[in-house]
Amino acid sequence: MRSFGDQSQVSAGAVSSTIPASSVNEVMGQRLRFRRRHLGYTLATLSEEVGVSTQQLHKYESGVNGIRATVLLKISSVLNVPVSWFFEGLQPEADMPDDLLDLTSDPDNGELLLLFSKLKNPTVKSGILKMVRHFADEENAAEETTTADTTNGET
Repeated sequence: MRSFGDQSQVSAGAVSSTIPASSVNEVMGQRLRFRRRHLGYTLATLSEEVGVSTQQLHKYESGVNGIRATVLLKISSVLNVPVSWFFEGLQPEADMPDDLLDLTSDPDNGELLLLFSKLKNPTVKSGILKMVRHFADEENAAEETTTADTTNGET
C-alpha cells in the first residue's frame, strides 16, 4: 500500500489550512475502531468481511496506514455508515483541541463514552458525572502535590 508519510498534506475542503495525512489516518482509524467495537465486530470478523488481513485492519485502526478508497467503501458498507462519517469533525490542526486525539486514543475512553451515551436517565447521568469529576479532581490534586514536592526537592 502506498504511504503518504508525515510530510504529505491533505486538503481540508473549503478550509484554507491543511491537515497532515498522519492526523487524518489517526482520526479515521479511531473512528473505525470505535464503530467496529460498537457493533461487536472483532478484528478477524471485520477483516474477513472487508477482504483485508487482520494485520492490515489493525494498521488502519492505529493510523499507521491510510485506508484506500475502495477499502473504505467496503468498510463503510459493512459498518453501515456513510464514507463521510469517517471524516466528520476533521479540522486543521491549529483548530483541533490538543487533547481530542488523546481522549479518543484510549479504548476505555471510547467505551465509557459509548456506554454513557446509552444512558437515558438524567439523574443517573448527573450522578456519574459528579463521581467522575470527584475522582479526576482527586487525581489532579495528587499529581500537583507530587509535582510540587519534586520541585521543592522532596521525594
